Amino acid sequence: CAAAALRRDWAAPGPPTTMGVQCDLVPVVVMGACGTGKSRIGQALADRLGRKFLDGDDFHPKANKEKMARGTPLEDEDRAPWLEAIACEIGARLERGEAVVFACSALKRRYREVLCSRAPSTVFVHLSGSEVWVPCCCNAVADVQRRLMTNKELIG
Repeated sequence: CAAAALRRDWAAPGPPTTMGVQCDLVPVVVMGACGTGKSRIGQALADRLGRKFLDGDDFHPKANKEKMARGTPLEDEDRAPWLEAIACEIGARLERGEAVVFACSALKRRYREVLCSRAPSTVFVHLSGSEVWVPCCCNAVADVQRRLMTNKELIG
C-alpha cells in the first residue's frame, strides 16, 4: 500500500500516478482511534476533493452491530469480514474509476493490509488527538488535498 507517501515518477508522461493509479483516483482511508474525528474530517476531505465519502461503520455485518450495541468489544475474527467488505468496496470503486474517501479505524497494520489488498495504491491518513482538537486544525484537510494533488508525502 501507499500508506505513507505519494511519489511522482517524473519520467512518466501524463498525470501524476501512485502505483499506476491517477492521483485523483487514489483511494484514501482516514484512520484513527475512536473520537479523533475520522468521519468529520473524512467527509470534509471528500467534499474538498469532490469524492464520495463512505463510513466504514456502515459496512459492519449485523452480528458486529449487535455485539457493539451490547457493549461487547469486537475481536479480530469479528473484524475480518468487515475489513474484507471495505476492501472489496474500495477495489470495486477504483475499478469503476470512482474516487473515494473512507473512514475506518484501521489501527493495526494487518487491518491496513486487508484494506489495501484490492487497491494497493490506497493512501492512509492517520488522525491523532481528540475530535475537539482535530477540527481546530481543519487546514489539515487542505494540506492533505494539496499533498494528494502534488504528490507530496503524507507524513507529518
